[in-house]
Amino acid sequence: KNLSYCATSAESPPPPLCPACQWDDEAVQWRGEFSEATAMISDALARSSGTLDAPAVEELFRQMVQRAEIAPVSNDSPAGVAELANLLQDAIERLHPQPAIRAVGREVCQQLVAEKAGGRDCSG
Repeated sequence: KNLSYCATSAESPPPPLCPACQWDDEAVQWRGEFSEATAMISDALARSSGTLDAPAVEELFRQMVQRAEIAPVSNDSPAGVAELANLLQDAIERLHPQPAIRAVGREVCQQLVAEKAGGRDCSG
């Protein structure tokens, strides 16, 4: 049997989640939510020439705010994957001061950039 590191034995009932397990569970939820935002970026870039004009960026982030817990974004210039990832990271950080949630956002953002642009960093 598989044991979580919170369980005392394979036969015991599952204990209440310890803080580390609670965070692991919450991190999965944040990763899923932020990954939905990066999937929207990927889809938008796939439908374009790899760069979105300023109105398209505004519309994309307006839609993302409805699906993911991120702050609204104001943008007045075209954006490719690195710029969109930076905007997303900023939108996450403006709404979430918690370092752990920011780290999840940074991880998802970096994955987007690595997949789309050969590994460029989006940490700012």
